[in-house]
Amino acid sequence: MRKLALRTATEEDAPMIAGLIYETEDNPDHVWGRGTKDIILNRIQWLVKSRTSRYSYLNIKVAELDGKICGAIVLLDSDEIAGLDFKTSLKLLTMIKGVKAKATFIKDLFKSRDLEEGGEKELYIANLATSSEVRGLGIGKELMNLAEKIAKEEGYKGCSLLAKDAKVMKFYERMNYVLEKEEKYFSQSLYRMAKAI
Repeated sequence: MRKLALRTATEEDAPMIAGLIYETEDNPDHVWGRGTKDIILNRIQWLVKSRTSRYSYLNIKVAELDGKICGAIVLLDSDEIAGLDFKTSLKLLTMIKGVKAKATFIKDLFKSRDLEEGGEKELYIANLATSSEVRGLGIGKELMNLAEKIAKEEGYKGCSLLAKDAKVMKFYERMNYVLEKEEKYFSQSLYRMAKAI
């Protein structure tokens, strides 16, 4: 019988977490600056190891199946998102090479500044990722249940997230998340969803 464990991430988990988080973004250049996949994965690893980024291991819970990391969820206090985003962007700017690449990253930041992520007293689910080998085994659902448990224990009024497409929305709808509004992010739509706890 396979054994699933959920736990708080550590710095040593950074390589696995970086790969999982990278796969959640359709346009990684917009989020982490231009570069090859390896360059961007190195940036994400560095952010995971940092104590003051939105991707810090301190904000991440991981799922392990038979001792191997197979999923991760990034949880942010809605009141801390703006500060974490600012610190994360500064860290990324130091890693991005070249004036043109830095200018493009700054331009992309301005385009995404109006996204409403977490609402008042919400625990914001910034990223949820599972490896392709375990999809369909309920690991994403277990990580979501953990997020909701944490939200309840820590006194949040609910959880929120941005879903990127209809398939992802259906997953959250099955968990009783409600669509609140559609938001534009570059050429795609994102869907703000929330659930009262």
